[in-house]
Amino acid sequence: IQFSLANLIQPGVFDIDNTAFFHTNGHVFLLTLPGPQDMMKAFDYIHETAHAVARNLEGEVLDESSSVLTKQTLDHCRQQIRDLERRMLAKAR
Repeated sequence: IQFSLANLIQPGVFDIDNTAFFHTNGHVFLLTLPGPQDMMKAFDYIHETAHAVARNLEGEVLDESSSVLTKQTLDHCRQQIRDLERRMLAKAR
């Protein structure tokens, strides 16, 4: 599993049996780290998928504080992943 998707509205699930009548105010994409073997690739996948969903549903991609996702925020996330990878590598030695 690279990442997960949840309904923004509680309880966070999707009613697969009633998709014709489904409506939500948002989706939440979740990436648990450490998790996927290639964490940076998983981050790129979640970012790409979130943008595709937003484009197709005429929505926006927001960060964890509900602000529009910026290049600066993306760069910060990538740096956090690199830092985690370094710490994990150092711990494994």
